[in-house]
Amino acid sequence: MNNVIPESKAFNKGLAASTDDWIMKINGDMILYDNAVEIALSNMEENEDIFLYSYGLFDAFLQAPICECGVFLKSAFLRVRYPNMLTDDVYSQRKLRRQGFVRRTPYRDGIMVGTHCADPDEFQVFRRFYSNGVKHGKRFMGRLLQKLYKHTKDPLYDLAFKALMFGMTKRDYPTSHNLNFDKIMFDRFKKEVVNADNNYKASQPKELS
Repeated sequence: MNNVIPESKAFNKGLAASTDDWIMKINGDMILYDNAVEIALSNMEENEDIFLYSYGLFDAFLQAPICECGVFLKSAFLRVRYPNMLTDDVYSQRKLRRQGFVRRTPYRDGIMVGTHCADPDEFQVFRRFYSNGVKHGKRFMGRLLQKLYKHTKDPLYDLAFKALMFGMTKRDYPTSHNLNFDKIMFDRFKKEVVNADNNYKASQPKELS
């Protein structure tokens, strides 16, 4: 849903307003294949215990496939709504598993339904990796971003790495994904990290030609 913040509120409102049994959650940074719905339907089965199908997307920024596109059983998620926390998806899925529901992961079999994060701007990169650092704090992601920067020299990978580290040091996020909060943190990031880094580089002696 448009103009609804935070994410958990948008998800719950969208789910309640839908009219089908199964709902595909599509974020603004996804581009689905023309036959994405057909692909999803052909890989679903008749099983009343399944609450979620997780399909793959090719991530243009990370240059790798990821698990990102979910098809949700409406009745299950109406019972266990997304809470207002950054790990809203993890919380709800864990609770449904305890109730006997199961998740299917077609992405593990290479079932892809679209692409993700094509041509992002600085803010989009920041908010993705800042929240990733807060939520997961996975060092392997930092190594991957450093590798991509070394290979491409694209400054967005350097920004992504710094945003990830920034999120790992802050470790606070008061709600589920929240665009307004991300804007505040992006301004703080530029002051605390980007400007400080630029000032440091400017203070270094120039190499002799």
